[in-house]
Amino acid sequence: MLKADGDILLQAAQNLASQQTKNKSSSASVGVGVKAGGEGMGFYVSVAVSQARGNADGHDSTWTQSTVTAGNVLALQSGGDTTLRGAVGQADQILASVGGNLLLESQQDTSTYKSKQSSAGVSGSLCYGCASSVAFNIGRGKMNSDYASVTQQTGLKAGDGGFLIDVGGNTTLIGSVISSSQQAVADGLNHLSTGTLSVEDIKNRATYSASQVSVGGGYSFGGGDQSSQNAVGRDKDGNVASGGQSVPGSSVPSDKSGLAMGLPVALSASGNASSTTRSGISEGVIEIRDEAGQQALTGKSAAETIASLNRDTTDTLGALKPIFDKEKIEAGFEIGTAFAGDMGQFLTNRAKEVDALEKRATDMSLTQAERDQAEADAILLDRQWGPSGSYRRILSAVAAGAGGNVTGGAGQFVQSAAVNYLQGLAASEVKSIADALGSGSEAEAARAALHAVVGCVGAAASAGACGAGALGASASSVLGALLGSSATAGSEEKESRVNLISSIVAAISLGTGVEAVTAVVAARTEAENNYLKPGEIQTLMDDLRLCRTAGDPAACQQETKERYEDISLSRGGSKLFGCKAEGEAVCEQQLRDADAGADAFWDLQEAGWRSEELAILHGLADLSFDDSFIARKIWHSAFLSESGAIGGALIGGALSSAAAAKADAAAIAKLRDARRIADLTEELSRQGIKFSPDKVVNAVRANDGKIVFIETGNSKSGLAHIIQEHGAQFAAKGISVERIPKVVVDAAAYEKVVGYPGSGVGRPIYEIFVDGKPVRIAVTVGNNGYVVGANLR
Repeated sequence: MLKADGDILLQAAQNLASQQTKNKSSSASVGVGVKAGGEGMGFYVSVAVSQARGNADGHDSTWTQSTVTAGNVLALQSGGDTTLRGAVGQADQILASVGGNLLLESQQDTSTYKSKQSSAGVSGSLCYGCASSVAFNIGRGKMNSDYASVTQQTGLKAGDGGFLIDVGGNTTLIGSVISSSQQAVADGLNHLSTGTLSVEDIKNRATYSASQVSVGGGYSFGGGDQSSQNAVGRDKDGNVASGGQSVPGSSVPSDKSGLAMGLPVALSASGNASSTTRSGISEGVIEIRDEAGQQALTGKSAAETIASLNRDTTDTLGALKPIFDKEKIEAGFEIGTAFAGDMGQFLTNRAKEVDALEKRATDMSLTQAERDQAEADAILLDRQWGPSGSYRRILSAVAAGAGGNVTGGAGQFVQSAAVNYLQGLAASEVKSIADALGSGSEAEAARAALHAVVGCVGAAASAGACGAGALGASASSVLGALLGSSATAGSEEKESRVNLISSIVAAISLGTGVEAVTAVVAARTEAENNYLKPGEIQTLMDDLRLCRTAGDPAACQQETKERYEDISLSRGGSKLFGCKAEGEAVCEQQLRDADAGADAFWDLQEAGWRSEELAILHGLADLSFDDSFIARKIWHSAFLSESGAIGGALIGGALSSAAAAKADAAAIAKLRDARRIADLTEELSRQGIKFSPDKVVNAVRANDGKIVFIETGNSKSGLAHIIQEHGAQFAAKGISVERIPKVVVDAAAYEKVVGYPGSGVGRPIYEIFVDGKPVRIAVTVGNNGYVVGANLR
């Protein structure tokens, strides 16, 4: 029997433990060596410095429960309060008389851990006879863990003899129990009488989060062309390193300026669990004597309070086991970092292979068939492993799934990988998928769901944060301007630019405190599938290139033509070719817009595109109306709009983005015309055609492949003859002397014949639009392509 005139207090013993660590390290090295490679022999001096620092704080609190045990009867009698805090009283029968209040409260074991680590390193190699380089690496990691759980429950626990408890004041149960055996319940031996009664449960929790982000890059200089003299690689730990510290054969993708960016590594680990330690009183008689006091204390009547009680005390502990495992997380980060390094090297190698194939496709020492095959191989490899490639999506999804939570189970990994794959797929193909859904409320709902997966829903499903995903996508959209001219860049350079965007977003995420993995995945998804994804016209061009190596090129071209015809027709032609339905004024405005930009179609022709391939493009433009001239001009405008909007799809260096063309159309046209005339006059010379190269004013390739050209001429033929005899006619139509060579040659080379003078069939009359207005010109062209004369009709 425990008896006291005053209070009785039984409580647990608290055990405290803490750890506080700080670490700081630095290193420096200097070395010399000889490097032998494709660029020859070189002597280098290398320097490297690095520094790391960090801290960790941990605090643990556990309780050793106090226990009072009696063989038959445990009797408690106090004149004041009786408190069991982290304690248990147990016997076959429990008798208690409490003059004041009775408090039964369980205690939670707690554990907290916080750590931060940061590192930075710089290396440089100055090479004589080869490329020199500098490289940097920055890393940051953190871990946080919070745990609180009841592991031993406070209570008065009776056996078959039941309990008889009388409390003068209030009885409070906080995550604790007053219990007995089922036999005592059946025999009606349980009785609690109290002035008032209050009951609370205890919420247990276990959460942890950890992240590790590292970015690295470098710069190569000297040693010739930077695109072929990249001296930045990786060291044995996978960090970006300058030439002297890098592992032989390793490389990091670089652009033509020498800037190299490694694949940023963003890893995370997280987990959470929760449970409840419930309060309860075994079945029996409960008497609450102070009805008014009970209502004031709990807002419930005595009857309502008793009815809401948990009367099942068989499983109320709900203890949580700690889920934070520091060593496991660190091992997962080590594996994830190694995987990311291998993945970056693998993708860099694929990019180099694409660049090598594209270079082979322009090697004039090879046969046409060999060049076509190299170009086809480059397209296929890029479609597999390029920034929007099908295999790349899978690999990126697996990497994101693994890096998203290195301690997650197999089910979470599969879910995360699947969501990241769908995000990557949707970002590049969401429009075509959405178009295929049809119309109606159900289709609209499906479209909304599809777009949601790309955004916050995808982040939530892959255990990421919606805010982090929004940061990654929005920051990447702004940084997408960096990719503005990447359409003409090599595959390795594109790889470097995507890495650059991801690295910048990773750094932003560290500064803003959002979840780094979600931000980086969102950035790579945005950059890989939006800014580098060619438009449908570019895809069509690649498909036509692939047809060159097909078993039946004609059948392949026909299938390609029909596929893109279906796309065009399904859209009603409203975007690309619909001006005819809106009136001639709209067409004329589009013609003026087209003339203000680069003449894309003819540049393609000069870049080596074949007549049967161009015919398909012509045909697609002619779908919506009969006027082939307007159709082709609208196609030019559409081409510039589609390709220019993604930063300028410069085909063979011949095209300019729509924005650049409109900003300085005259300068661009002048440079383009000069290059075209030089190329065509050189071809005329190779064909053995007699002409005066230094007197050629303009030259173009006609639809039939023939070169049409005009020379300065004299009073009998050529430009001088046309100006002398008919200059006033052209001026009356608003065609200046400077514009006559282009108008005349374009009319003879490209436009349709609308008639012949008189009843003869000699000099054809062509129709051409000048400043949006139709103009008819009779042009005489010699067998060698020389423009003899021309006059307006």
